[in-house]
Amino acid sequence: MSATSRQQEQEQDQEQSREEGREQKQEQEQEQEQDQEQGQSEEQEQRRVQIRPYAGESDLDRVRGLIDAQLSEPYTVYTYRYFLNRWPHLCLLAVVPAATDETPTLHARTNGDDNEKRRKQQQQQREKEQEQEGGQQKEEAVGVIIGKLEPAMMGRRKGYIGMISIRETYRRRGLARRLLKSLIATMVISSDMPLTEIFLETEVNNGPSLRLYESVGFQREKRLFRFYLNGNDSFRLVLPLPEALFSGHDAAAGAAGGAARVTREQGSPDRRVLDRMVANGDIM
Repeated sequence: MSATSRQQEQEQDQEQSREEGREQKQEQEQEQEQDQEQGQSEEQEQRRVQIRPYAGESDLDRVRGLIDAQLSEPYTVYTYRYFLNRWPHLCLLAVVPAATDETPTLHARTNGDDNEKRRKQQQQQREKEQEQEGGQQKEEAVGVIIGKLEPAMMGRRKGYIGMISIRETYRRRGLARRLLKSLIATMVISSDMPLTEIFLETEVNNGPSLRLYESVGFQREKRLFRFYLNGNDSFRLVLPLPEALFSGHDAAAGAAGGAARVTREQGSPDRRVLDRMVANGDIM
């Protein structure tokens, strides 16, 4: 092979390497853009999904629809009312604005002022319709979690998480974790006395649920054989709550009926409690 041929091959190899490098760089840039867009989309989704407390019988069908969809043998309405009538503040729903046909239609021939005027008119129309409906915005429930407080023993209580369900199209977005942590905070602040632990059960072969609960801080306490009607075993998982978390709790729940009880009636869990639990490593 002549020197000229070898030089041409080397130049071709170098050009091919440069081309591969450019393609690799473009792929990396595209991946970064996709990751950035996905992160922005997830952040927008979190802002769109709101968590609110159970609002009474008007929410019952929503709650049942979400939970029964996952059960081979749905609960009776009496099971739901046992939880919801006694501990309505321990039922939290994740809701999103209901899909409507009111999305503004913008035409290329209209200028920006026309578009803005159209948006304002449509917004005023929506507000008027909401006012006529009693001020309630149309919404869809996409997740729910239900808990209760166990009877007191020696001036202490335990919390129990009985049900959690996320609509299939909203799974793997961190919504179950948000609901779980919100309910934990609500239990802590709404209890009339300190909680020693919060516990729940889940099937031994339910890997996603086990990973979720253990990532938050729950620990496997025992295996319950043939716990479910289908014959499957369950794990009982426990989230221990340190006594230090409740320092001053008894004094705070004094003659005025208890600061915790006031917060419960307002339906707004104290974020400081959750922040303190996270800071102490009690929940992740």
